Amino acid sequence: RLEPCKAMTLFNLQNLVTAAWILLSIWSAVAIMFLNKQLMVLLPAPVMISAIQYVFMGVALESMACAGVFIRRKFPWNQFQMLAALTLTCAMAPTVSNMSLRYNSVGTCQLFKTLQTPAIVAGEYIIQSKVVSRQRAVWLTGICIGVAVSTVSDLELGLKGVLAAFAAIACSTLYKVATAKLQQQSVDPWDSLALMHALMPPGAVVLCVFSLLTETSQWMSLLGDDGDAQRNPVSWSNSLPFLLTGTVVLSFAVTLSQFKICGLTSALTQSLIGQFKT
Repeated sequence: RLEPCKAMTLFNLQNLVTAAWILLSIWSAVAIMFLNKQLMVLLPAPVMISAIQYVFMGVALESMACAGVFIRRKFPWNQFQMLAALTLTCAMAPTVSNMSLRYNSVGTCQLFKTLQTPAIVAGEYIIQSKVVSRQRAVWLTGICIGVAVSTVSDLELGLKGVLAAFAAIACSTLYKVATAKLQQQSVDPWDSLALMHALMPPGAVVLCVFSLLTETSQWMSLLGDDGDAQRNPVSWSNSLPFLLTGTVVLSFAVTLSQFKICGLTSALTQSLIGQFKT
């Protein structure tokens, strides 16, 4: 039985808020994974899908800033290199994740995501000088093994899928550790929404340009030009607008909850929460 003081500590407001963000993160991440899998059958353009999501998030964040939900903030000029690196990794992380989802099965995606846990441990050590205790390392190993065992029955490997999966691990690790550090720094820490507002709009520009360069056939199909679109035609369906609406809303929920969890706990905790999707 918990003592009153310990019970109050366990159920204080901050812990309840963190638990709410964790539940939102798990639910939205599971939902968007299956939704994106269906969407890419009709719209086989993972970069375009990510670009649409980022444009929506940029518009939503700007609207929230105008409404006074948070205060806009910019990176100083002496941190331009950090802004450029974060923008690139934040933009590419969901993009290569969508590519991994397109070329791999859901189980294979989850299996590769277990590798993100040791990658984040290394990233936190390099960037934040954090060291994992021996006891925690044992728990992390057990969780990763459990996820691997539960997903091995749905394993499908291909060169494109493997490359996309490793790229997703690298990008996600870098941006999660870096955003966690910015939100937890002792001097002038970043608010989650303000940090998203600083990164999402330039990330949307990067993704739009990348999509136009690499997904020409899909764009031609959208514009009604047969040309090269026969290779990857867009399958118009009544469900396409609903899937697009669902994925942009869920992408906002996933990204915001991930930023919040990284700020309230750590990048490693956020990675472990991702394992519960299995």
